[in-house]
Amino acid sequence: MWLPLAVFVFTISHAFGASLRNDDYITYYPGTLPIVLGAPHGGDIRPSEVPNRDAGCWDGSKCIWSHDCGEKDSSRCSATTVKDLNTKELTLLMRDELFAIYGEYPHVVINELHRIKLDANRLMDEATFGVPSMEEAWTTFHTYVNQSKAASQLPSLFFDIHGHGHALQWAELGYLLTARQLDENDFTPEITSIRRLADLVTIPFEDLLRGDESFGGILEEEGYASVPSPSKPGPDGNAYFSGGDNTRMHGSRSGGNTDAIQIESPSSFRSDSERPQYAKALARAIQRYMALHYGFTGNR
Repeated sequence: MWLPLAVFVFTISHAFGASLRNDDYITYYPGTLPIVLGAPHGGDIRPSEVPNRDAGCWDGSKCIWSHDCGEKDSSRCSATTVKDLNTKELTLLMRDELFAIYGEYPHVVINELHRIKLDANRLMDEATFGVPSMEEAWTTFHTYVNQSKAASQLPSLFFDIHGHGHALQWAELGYLLTARQLDENDFTPEITSIRRLADLVTIPFEDLLRGDESFGGILEEEGYASVPSPSKPGPDGNAYFSGGDNTRMHGSRSGGNTDAIQIESPSSFRSDSERPQYAKALARAIQRYMALHYGFTGNR
């Protein structure tokens, strides 16, 4: 019997022991692991009734993000609208690979809207341009992330999954440190998105950030170049994404029990041919990182 897509997905997910929740434009897969995966820029839906995000207006000191703010200023207030290709698909593969390791699922929150309509990695005004339906979708995305964080009695880890178009084919791991701060060693644990973890572990923060036991170091051992890492402690003047609003909102820089790492993957890692192996490597890296630094080896 033919089933509508939403019913088909719901049925399959129940068959594998996990429920799925669809709230118009946001999909949430609840989990039981202290791991949350977010995919804010991988959606395709473009509601025709929602104007495209383009540019805001400059009021002399800041951008006003609105479709009817007046004269648009695309030089100072341009909205980024490019989709992160294959990041939704990568996130769902990571979900499956983590289940294969633990026998349990992580929490997964996916923005199904194209970034030209909603950017779920920006604050609400820039993300939505004041469109009520987009404000509702933005709120739903972050509500699910917050519910996922609160669901665990253990310290948890949030990964924000993105894709970059930079020339160098390495994973850019964002901890809210800029390229300059990494290159010049100008930082302290307190300004990072893994602040809570830095307070708990006994190893030096330098090792936690880019040593052999850092996430970048572990991912390198899995065969995928990363920055920061032992071989690439900083981007060395090259383009680098340091972590966005989601990493800031959902990490521990301002407190809380959840750390955050933004994963910006190059196009080669996200390609159809490489993506399955890369998802396996990311899942293994998460498993090792969680065991080393959180003492988590599974709930069973």
